[in-house]
Order: sequence, then structure tokens, then C-alpha cells
Amino acid sequence: MRRWRSKILSLLLAASMSVTLLAGMSAAPDRASADGPVLRQSYTFDEGSGSSTEERVSGQARTITGTPAWVAGKEGNALDFDGVNTSVVMDAVNKEAFTIAAWIKPHSYTYNHFVFGQGVSGEQEYMFNLWVNGGKLFFLLSDESGNGFGLWPFSTTENSIPLNEWTHVAVSRSGNLFKLYLNGVLAASKSASGNLDLSGNPNPLRIGAQNASGGGPMGVFDGLIDEFNVFGEALTDVEIIMVMEGEDFVEAGTDYYVDAANGNDANSGTSAGTAWASLAKVNSTTFQPGDRLLLKSGSVWTGQLWPKGSGSSGSPIIVDKYGEGNKPIIHGAGQYQETVKLYNQQYWEINNLELTNTGASRTTRRAVWIEAQDIGVANHIHLKNLDIRDVNGQTAVQDLESGGIIVRVTGHATPTKFHDLLIQDNTFTDVDSTGVFIRSNWRNRLTRTDGSGAWLGFTGVVLRSNSFNRTGGDAIIVCESDAPLIEYNVAANSYYDSVGYHAAIWGINTDNAVFQYNEAYLTRNTMDGMGFDIDELSSNSIMQYNYSHDNEGGFMLLVGQRGGNGVDYDQDSVVRYNISENDELALIQAVGRVQNYQVYNNTFYTSPGMNVRFLMAPDGNNLPQGTMSFKNNIIYNLGTNMTYYCGNATCTYNGNIYYGNHDASEPTNDPNKLTTDPMLLDPGSGGTGRDTVFGYKLAAGSPALGSGVPIANNGGKDYWGNPISSSAAPNRGAYGGPGLAGAPIAARTITVDGTLDNLTSVPGIDLGTQGTVVMTGYGGASDLSGMVWLTWDANHLYLSARIKDDTFHQPESGGNIWLGDSIQFAVSPGLPGQHAGMNEFGMALTSSGPQLYRWSGINNSSGTVTNRQLSITRNAILNETVYELALPWTELSPIITANQTFSLSLLANDNDGSGRKGWIEWGGGIGGSKNTALFHPVTLQ
Repeated sequence: MRRWRSKILSLLLAASMSVTLLAGMSAAPDRASADGPVLRQSYTFDEGSGSSTEERVSGQARTITGTPAWVAGKEGNALDFDGVNTSVVMDAVNKEAFTIAAWIKPHSYTYNHFVFGQGVSGEQEYMFNLWVNGGKLFFLLSDESGNGFGLWPFSTTENSIPLNEWTHVAVSRSGNLFKLYLNGVLAASKSASGNLDLSGNPNPLRIGAQNASGGGPMGVFDGLIDEFNVFGEALTDVEIIMVMEGEDFVEAGTDYYVDAANGNDANSGTSAGTAWASLAKVNSTTFQPGDRLLLKSGSVWTGQLWPKGSGSSGSPIIVDKYGEGNKPIIHGAGQYQETVKLYNQQYWEINNLELTNTGASRTTRRAVWIEAQDIGVANHIHLKNLDIRDVNGQTAVQDLESGGIIVRVTGHATPTKFHDLLIQDNTFTDVDSTGVFIRSNWRNRLTRTDGSGAWLGFTGVVLRSNSFNRTGGDAIIVCESDAPLIEYNVAANSYYDSVGYHAAIWGINTDNAVFQYNEAYLTRNTMDGMGFDIDELSSNSIMQYNYSHDNEGGFMLLVGQRGGNGVDYDQDSVVRYNISENDELALIQAVGRVQNYQVYNNTFYTSPGMNVRFLMAPDGNNLPQGTMSFKNNIIYNLGTNMTYYCGNATCTYNGNIYYGNHDASEPTNDPNKLTTDPMLLDPGSGGTGRDTVFGYKLAAGSPALGSGVPIANNGGKDYWGNPISSSAAPNRGAYGGPGLAGAPIAARTITVDGTLDNLTSVPGIDLGTQGTVVMTGYGGASDLSGMVWLTWDANHLYLSARIKDDTFHQPESGGNIWLGDSIQFAVSPGLPGQHAGMNEFGMALTSSGPQLYRWSGINNSSGTVTNRQLSITRNAILNETVYELALPWTELSPIITANQTFSLSLLANDNDGSGRKGWIEWGGGIGGSKNTALFHPVTLQ
């Protein structure tokens, strides 16, 4: 039998971390091994078809009785048990110590429906059953004589198992103590009596049923079961939660250590003290599923890393670092075409390395090369947290296979693809020519005929949260993929040194792609030079929630087939809820046949002095054809030459705002056209970062509010996540929320004396109705609520508050006052997100009296603030705390009264005696995270 381990728990135990557990949770006991719980059986039901399911510990198939129905599950797929004859006969369980856990989604429970069972219907002997009935979860066991050892009745409470909802259930035994868990929480426990001897049960143990007296299943579960796992011991409360939250228990292989400075290839390599030294030793080793290859932090090698072998489903081979210090560095030094290589290998995760590859002269060269050739499917390649820099590939010729990470399917014999390809959290700096390039030889369809055979798209492709700076050509190119997800990437200074045609982030010969939450800026050149591109032979692609700025070629390129009839491909792609600021040449360029392309609810801004086209056809030999529609866009043009040229395509316009300077080619056939000021809060104020574009929200009274044309299947939300109706008239532009105005701060001098001034005429902030409660077990207004007033004069910003709190507790002082009852507030210059810095303060009534503390300052240092007037009093009868603060403007520098508008967030903390319970926040960006983009704008009146 294989041993499996929890990845998270292994790391915790190996690092000997000390954690404080939540009240009521049991800590992990000492185990014979640091590997964690032993996974005996596991059924993920992810097959999606067929009449058997894999038990993934043994790797053996288990037959499903009846006619299996496969449906979407809690994770991946699930098995839908029909309440009649579906079941899976599993392996026997050692009943002396165990945990059995699963996700269930019952459709009915009018009688006993079994999650698992080993008993026989109508008999009292040999029961080992977990079932649902009437909204409760039951567990019962018995020996060969029908002795239940006093465990009956043992169940959860009424209505604890809802119908048609996922519930995580678990039962465990440790000694004579049995426990039932629901959604990771202990729901019932009971001790059995006597000497429990449960050996020798002759009956089949079934998932989703118990046994009928004549054989076969009985009491079949009516609903879905997913992620069914059996452990060889009673899991702790923490481990139960880990299992519920999807923590993977992987096959435990061998850990191998490599230390460039202190290792020796004659060593075993299986401990830090017996580490190997060289990459040659690593490259000569064939690793097995579950193995880990750990490189010493701070180590430096020159050469190539090409370890051999493949992992397996659930048990990948992992490359990572160990020890403190910088990431291990591997310099390719031009000795090999690639610094890291995998060939016809699968189930690998490569993490936390720094990679370079600089040779004496430029040639085809890259940092990472992942190749599959004639093997059908290559699964699970994850590349994370790699720092890739200084790769001097070719730039004098267009060489897309030089660069950072190149993933290629080659060969001519067997159609091949990658599945489950994750490229995440990597950095790319000074990489020539391409940051990430994904390409397949199996790419032929319609006008594409240069591949090995018919198109076969990669699946499960995710490129997320990667950062690119100075890629010679393109930052990201995704080819031959079906439904790839490209999100949260940042591409800066693309196409800084190359020839040919390049853009920052794009896809080609790819269907159903989603490009979202990306930022592209400072892309060079006008051959193409855009931030984004949906290129030819792509359909149903979506570009949404992206931020494009200062790209020399413009925002977006739309390319259809160069020839062909436009059937099947280059159809139905969408560009929506994006923001383009000061992109150059042409905001949108179109080439070839594009059918039913939609461009809606985007906001475009061009500054004075710019000469930018809106719609351009750059290839006179391949003018756009087909149909394109433009709806609900805001085109805010302070430059010149904003021309609209559609080539041979049919372009329709409806509901757009054309503001600023106008060109004679501006559409006149827009039935809901507006040319009035859309009243953007601060157009042109965007900086670097997706969260710097607050200025493109709409002010109260904007003509763009609620005046757009409804669009079906619109994605349901705007750039900032505000909900968008598919039937009601939406806003125009990328912002779909209500009109905004800076919350007014009245001019009023306050006397700080412990008694609130009469503030009835001053606009206040009601935390109960305007704030967001972030608190476990919130008890309503008496638990925590209150009013806050902000006023000002030439010398001070004033904050007055009356906070209702049933229990006052503030045991801390100084920088820890946020842990007790207190008020925190922060201010930042300009509109939310315009400035990353903040002045953050907290004030509290401590045992030493009222204190004001500054955690961060833009022009002032942190620490206790004495340059203030402060009074904090507590009325124990009324359960109220009154705060009065007069803070000189010098403490808020660089904010001054002449600024009039700045950003602010505040919150009230609650501690009822058992630690910080939570808070109520007006705005955001100081309680859960530090982010000025979540502040509210305020205006001095």
C-alpha cells in the first residue's frame, strides 16, 4: 500500500511551525511520520463517463452498479446516484481507527439513503453504515451478533442536511470515541461501550448504498457524491477542514536535496545533510510520482536542468527550493538552448527558481522549454514563481520560440496536446523575444495548413498573475487552445527590441479564450504594437476588464481570416468593460473577415495633442469584412483625427458617447448617440496598475448613467465588479455602478472636550447602514454600530464619533490598539487609488488614557502622535464610547486644504474580551488589506 501525505500539513510539521488553533479545535497529534494522515482509499469521480471509477491510491478501477450518471461535481465531476441501483463496491476499511469523508448533495431523503454501508437491509448484524434521513446524518455499527455497543442513536440535529445543496460530511473513530462532522465543524460525538470487535464483516462495503438481502444495493443514495476519501486514522479538526477545503493528499515519494556549495554527488541526496551537488546528477536521475527535487536557496549553477521521469495524477513531481535566502539560480549561459527542459514528461510542478540564459551571441534561446511529441496527452505542467531574466534570444529575425517559457507540441505521427497547463506568478525581465509562447503542430483548419494535421487544442490552460517587463517582442501568445484563461497579467515595455509584428497579450487559432484583469502598457512600435489582440482563426473569445494605456500601436487588434469565407471561425468575439487611456495610433484596428464581433461598454480616453484614430484598417490588401457592432462605449477624445474607418465590413453603432473633438467620419447612424460630457470623475488620471483608474467612474448626474442599450449575455459585471443587468438599461462606458460624488466634509470647528458638539446639521456616516460588517457572530446594532462626523477648518481635520458597543475591551496600547476597541482611519491624496501611499491612524481609550497612533505616513514617521487634541470617553451605562479628535493638517501631509478632494476610509474595531472580533468599515483598504483604491473620495465643503 502506498502512503499519501497532505502537502500543507507536511510543510507545517517539517518547519515545526507553532500555530494557535481556533477555540475548540484540536492540534495535530504526534505521528510516527511527518507525512501526515494516511489516505487509504480515494474516489474523486472525475471520469465523467464510463461504468467504472478509479480508486486513486491503488490505481485500480472499481465497477459502478446500475447505469452511471456523470454530472458536474463539487470539484470536477461527481457521480449521480439514482436512488435505485447505483453503487460502488469499495475496499474494506480497518474499523479500529478511520475517517471517512465526502461531499454529498441529496435530492431526497424520505427514507434511509446511504452514503456508505456494509450492513444488510433488515438485519442487525455487521452494520457499518452512514446515511441521511429526514435532514439528519446518522451513523451506526454493529458486530456479528448485532451488538451496537451503545452507540445508537447517533446523529446530527434536525434539518442539518439540506436538500439540493453540497454538504461535507465525515465520520471518524479514535478508540471508542466516534465523531460526526458537517462542513468541517464537529456536529456530534459519542463514546461506544465495551470491547469493539468489528473484524470479519463478510458483506461488501458500498459507496452510495447498503446491501440487499439477496445481493446488490439497497437504500441507494438519491443525489450526488463527490471526493469520497478514507483515512487510516481519526483526523484532527484542522485536518477535517483541510480535507473539506480540497487540500490534496498526494502520493508520498522521496525528497531529494541539491546544494551547489556543500553537496556531494556521492551522497544519497535524501536529506539536507546528504545533498547532491550538481545538475548532472539530477539530470541522470529518473524521478517517481510524488518525489520532490529541492534546490538549496542561495545556490548557483551554470548549465541545464532536465530531470527525467513523470509524476502521476494526484502525485506530481515537484521542483522547489529549500532553506532561507534567495531563490536558487540556474544560468544557462548559452550552453544549452534552454535552461530548464522537459520532453514527453507530465505531472511536473516547477517552482521558485531564478533562471537566465545569456550567450555570447544571439541565437534561438529560452529559459524554459516544455515539449510533447507524439504522445497523445501531456498532463499537468505547473510553472510558478519563476524569476526569468536576461535571455538573449534572436531579435534580428522574428523568432517566437526564443524567450522565457515556450510550451510546444511537435511531431507528425500522433495528435498531441497539453492538458492542465498552469503558468502563474512568474516574472520576466529582459527576455528576447517572447515572454510566453504556446504553440502546437496540430493546428490545421481552413486557411491554416502549415501544421502536421487537424487542429487539436490544448485544454486547461491558465496564465495568471505573471509580470513582464521588456520582452523583445510579445509578452504572451496563446495558440491552439480551447478555453484558455489569461488573467491578472501585467505586460510592460513589450516589443522593445525585435522585428516583425508583435503585440503585448494575444491569442491566435484559439477558441473560447477569456482575457481578463490584465494590464498592458508601453508596447513599442506600430507594427502592430497594441496592448491586446484577438487574432485570426479564433472564435468566441472575450476581452474584458483589462486596462490598456500608452501603447504605441493602440488598444486592440481584431484579425480575421486572410481569405476564406468566415464560416465557423473568427466569429462572436467580444471586447467589453475595458479601459484605454492614451493608447496611440488607433484604438482599434481590424483586418480580414470578422463576423459578429461586439465592442461594448468600454471607456477610451485620449489626451490633448494626441493624434489617434478610433477604428483603422491597417492592411490595405486585407480590408476588414463581416460585421462589427459598437455599443455603450465612451469615447473621450481631447486629441485630433479620431477617424472611424470600417473597410468593407458592416459596422453598427448604438448608444455610444462621442465627447470632445469630433472628426467628420464620426458615425451619424448611432440612434442613441450622445456628445455631452459623460462626467467622468477624473479622466486621464490613470497610472500604472489596474486599480488606478477610479477617475473613469461616473459622477452623479452623468448622462451616461442608465442611458445605454441593454445587451444580453453581458458578463454580469463591470470593470470594478458592479453587477450589470441584462434587461435594464445599463450605464455607458466601463463603469456600471451608481453616480458618485465625493462625500462632503463640512467646514466646522469642533471643541474637543469630551462632549460631542451639536452636529445635527453636519452630514454623518452611519456605520450601521453605510458601513460593511466584517465580523464573525455579529450581534446587530447593540454589538457594534455608531455615527462618525468629519469636519474641518484651516488648521485641523476633525473626527467626532459616537460608537455603540455592548462590551468595551481595550487591553493594548501603541501600535497594537487595533486589537481592541478602537477607531482606525486613513487618508490618501487624490481620488481612490491615485496614490498608493496613505496616512493611517488609530485612536483608542487605553489604560494609560486616550492614544493616537500612526502606522504609516507619507511624509511623517510612524509612532504615537502627540501633536493633536484628543478626547475619548466611555459611558458604561449607555454602552457608548465618544471620540473627538482635532488633527493638524501637517500630520496629514501632503494633503492640504487646497486639495479639496482626497480619499478616506475608516472603521470601528470590536473586541468583547476574547480578541479582536472584527470591524465595521466605511470604504475599504485598511481592515482586510491595505489598498487606497478601496477608499472613498471626500470633498472639503
